[in-house]
Amino acid sequence: MPDNQPAFTVMEDVLNIQRELKLSISTKPLVDSRGGPALVQGKSGESGTQGNWTMVADEGFEVEFDHDVLALLNDTKQVKGRLNMFAFNRYDLKSTNATKVYKNGMKPIASAAMKDLEKRSVSKCGETLLGWYSIGRERWGCWKGKKLEKDKASSKSSKLPATVLISTDSASIHERPVTLAELESRAQKINSQGRKWRAKAYPRWVGKTPSDLARARGQRWLHAQNPAHHHNSFLARAAQVVRHLAPAANASHVLVNQSTNAGKGLQPAASLISDDDKWYLAGLAQAEAELPKNVDWTNATGGLNFLEPVMDQEQCGSCWAVAGMRMMTARHKIAQRNPEALPWSISFPLYCSEYNQGCDGGYGFLIAKWSEDVGLVPATCARYDSHGTKCNVDKACVKALSNGTRWRASNYRYLGVGNRARTATAAMLMRELHERGPIVVGLSGGDIGDDFMLYAGGIYEGEEIPPKDKSGGHAVTLVGYGEEDGEKYWTIQNSWGEDWGEDGYVRISRDKIHFRTGEVADVVPDEQHGLQVDRVVANIGRINV
Repeated sequence: MPDNQPAFTVMEDVLNIQRELKLSISTKPLVDSRGGPALVQGKSGESGTQGNWTMVADEGFEVEFDHDVLALLNDTKQVKGRLNMFAFNRYDLKSTNATKVYKNGMKPIASAAMKDLEKRSVSKCGETLLGWYSIGRERWGCWKGKKLEKDKASSKSSKLPATVLISTDSASIHERPVTLAELESRAQKINSQGRKWRAKAYPRWVGKTPSDLARARGQRWLHAQNPAHHHNSFLARAAQVVRHLAPAANASHVLVNQSTNAGKGLQPAASLISDDDKWYLAGLAQAEAELPKNVDWTNATGGLNFLEPVMDQEQCGSCWAVAGMRMMTARHKIAQRNPEALPWSISFPLYCSEYNQGCDGGYGFLIAKWSEDVGLVPATCARYDSHGTKCNVDKACVKALSNGTRWRASNYRYLGVGNRARTATAAMLMRELHERGPIVVGLSGGDIGDDFMLYAGGIYEGEEIPPKDKSGGHAVTLVGYGEEDGEKYWTIQNSWGEDWGEDGYVRISRDKIHFRTGEVADVVPDEQHGLQVDRVVANIGRINV
């Protein structure tokens, strides 16, 4: 990412920009659109060819045309296929002054690892980092984007103060770890409140700090803001003591002693339902009337189980890769009607893909994109490794694949239409699950917190005190839905091992928890018979994450 990107002055010198893209963003859903229209404009002002663009979370965007509308190929070879362009939004990371004291009293800790302790993230949303383009999976190149016209909104945003972030790894050094007694006390408290789910103290969380727990839920950075605005972990609720960087600030962490809404769940008043939530619930009644009341891909028609066993991602932040590859594996098995088909490798895209950040995080959408651009290999050729740092594949295993069908992802997409923050509706998720199989969904930082870590069974309804810091998110695989005693739920396969939850699964209230996105892809035979995978394998020694 930024530390590994060439300097922007170097990029300007090397890249010969031949065409400009003019993007038009719609604020309303567009039928059959993945985001909005993109119009190409040449240097002489000609325009007219239209493609589509889509935001990837809030970190980048993809632009796509059905052919090489920019005339990027400068030879006579005819290459047919779509033009696909992807880049991350530009941001710079600058180390802060170790002697600076902020107004809220927080002071960075001076150490040899200062650059890892605290960094200032300066967003430059009018530019991109160096991105990638491909034409028909045959030609590849680099590109960068820059907004040419400044509007009032961008001018105003450029004057906002930079966001100061602290990595969860660094913050954890200065926090007190949780004890087994504290976990047991919290679990007992939850179980005494008459909720629809049960809690349990897991040894795996003993010795972890609040920041360690946040990292396990997909949160990589903490906002260096007024401490009163930080998420209150169960270690700090009773005294309302919150996290600071100074070691002494955590001395009085204790467990919560009083419940503010025991047993009441998190159902908002109707007048408080947002437009996004109204969109999420659109068409739900009709879907529930037309679809089966229960869908379970571990026990499909004929008692077939199309899912892989629950795995443990361990200390690697690979939830996005686990969920993404498990989604594609299950959907491939379902399409082939073959529960015994080999699963796709998680480590191959985890450590070889340019579109994600390995154990530091990624997105199901981008792992599916890379699996379409490059291809898939079975898990036997690149077994899961939670401590890897380099692309590593069994070359002999990949070579042996030439005797059979090679596969790749296809039609990777967000469910839904338009460029809403939450594109999928509950009805879309139910229909997709029933008709095609599992989906990658994200449990947002605002939906899950420390209580979720203690889930042991039942229907999870949300946190007693929802986290105020809603950044980050935990990718999981949505594998079914059902109803128990009138309570409707989603069935999720997590990646924290079989000893967590209900044998590694969690049931989540469909009424209380709304997913932000639904990410899916299909699997098809590779018409290039593994050419792109073979190219990656041939260059393995040059790929690092």
